[in-house]
Amino acid sequence: MGEFPRTDAPELWPAGRARPYANHVEIAFSVSEVELCFAQAFDGDGRLAPHSWIQTTPVHLVSFGEAIRRTIDSYEERYGRLPQHREER
Repeated sequence: MGEFPRTDAPELWPAGRARPYANHVEIAFSVSEVELCFAQAFDGDGRLAPHSWIQTTPVHLVSFGEAIRRTIDSYEERYGRLPQHREER
């Protein structure tokens, strides 16, 4: 698990450019691929600014999900339990 900000890696983002912020994700899938579209949602007006996509296979998505689960577990061990967030539908 890496610490933030990453100090053990070369510059991953060009100097002077803001890193995109994602607080919204939409997911689509077919039998052979899964696409995650990350966006910044702006409060109150429903606008989305999509900026990053991950396209992968369902098998690789399982590995991705396991990495996210390990990260959440490590975070909660260090900082305490996260509240459950449920969007209103």
